[in-house]
Amino acid sequence: MDGTLAALVAEATKKAGLVWVRPVEGDVRARAVWHVWRADAAGGPAAYVIFGGEEQPPPELGSGPVAVTTPSKDTRARLVTWIAAATPVRPDDPDWAPTVAALAAARLNAADHPTLTDRWAAAVTDPDDPTTVVRLAPTGEVVEHPGAQPDSAHAAPPAPTPATTAKRKPFTLGARNRRADR
Repeated sequence: MDGTLAALVAEATKKAGLVWVRPVEGDVRARAVWHVWRADAAGGPAAYVIFGGEEQPPPELGSGPVAVTTPSKDTRARLVTWIAAATPVRPDDPDWAPTVAALAAARLNAADHPTLTDRWAAAVTDPDDPTTVVRLAPTGEVVEHPGAQPDSAHAAPPAPTPATTAKRKPFTLGARNRRADR
């Protein structure tokens, strides 16, 4: 990856509120996740995400490379898609403390904000609902960028869900009858 594309990946991902992640291999739909970008990370600049436990649900990343799609902060349109190596960050890792501190600072609506990092460290080993901090390190491969965007919109059909819509609207006191207005 040349310097211009590396700077685009870093700047766009740092400014984006969320990124879309999906495994490169397989037919798994992309999932939006919040993240933090750390340019000062031990292994070089990378995006960090946290999954499981009381945090965002984990996507099906698998063990291979991950495609990370970063939207434009201004237009929210797909700006750049880069390939990342996904590796878990453990509490005994030297990068753990600064990473979870950055994630905790970005986690604005946590009920237990003062003890958030301790809860995450304890939840990593929880067998029932583990929390995982994942490092998404750029591999240098940029799949899509300005000037090299595909023609397809990457639109996918809605995910299957058990949710339904109500058949009839509930009665509302003081509401006008639409049939009487015709």
